[in-house]
Amino acid sequence: MILYHFRQLVIQYVKHRAVLGAKSRVYWKSISDLPTSPTACMERMTLLNGNLRFRTAVNKLCNILSERYAKHLQKYQNMSLNSDECKQFVRSQPYEGISNNSPDVEIQTRSLNREAWDDFENKTIKTALEEILRCKIIAKLDASSQKGQMQYEGCSDASLNADGYVIL
Repeated sequence: MILYHFRQLVIQYVKHRAVLGAKSRVYWKSISDLPTSPTACMERMTLLNGNLRFRTAVNKLCNILSERYAKHLQKYQNMSLNSDECKQFVRSQPYEGISNNSPDVEIQTRSLNREAWDDFENKTIKTALEEILRCKIIAKLDASSQKGQMQYEGCSDASLNADGYVIL
C-alpha cells in the first residue's frame, strides 16, 4: 500500500513539473490527487531529491513527459486551427446510433487510439517510473547504511553539528 502512495506522489509530481517546466516552483497545494497532505508530500520529495540517483531518474521522467506534453499541445493547436480536423475530432467521439458501416468508424478508431501524453502504461514512461521506484529503495538503503555506519564508528546524531560534521 505504501508503494502505491509513493507511486501516486511521483506521478502527480512529475505531471505537474512536466506541465509547468523544470524551473517553475512546485506549489504543492495546487496538485490534485496527492496521497497525503501537500506539506508531507513536499517534505518527502525534498528528502528524496537530495539523492542524486533519485533526482536524475525523476528529471528523466519529467523530460519524457514534457516532450510528450509539448507534442500533445502542438497537435491540439493544429487541430483547433484546421476546422475540418476539428470537426472530425468532434465527430469521432463515440455516440449512440453510429453503425459499423459508417465512414466515421475509422475516424472514431483513430481518435480512440491516440495516446495520452501522461499515459503511465506507455512502455517508456512505465520504465522510467519503475527506475524512480528502484532509486527510492536504493536511497532508503543508502540512508540506513550511512546511519548504521555512523553508529558503528561511534558517532551519533547528537554528536553532529548542523552541517553534519562530527563534534569532538
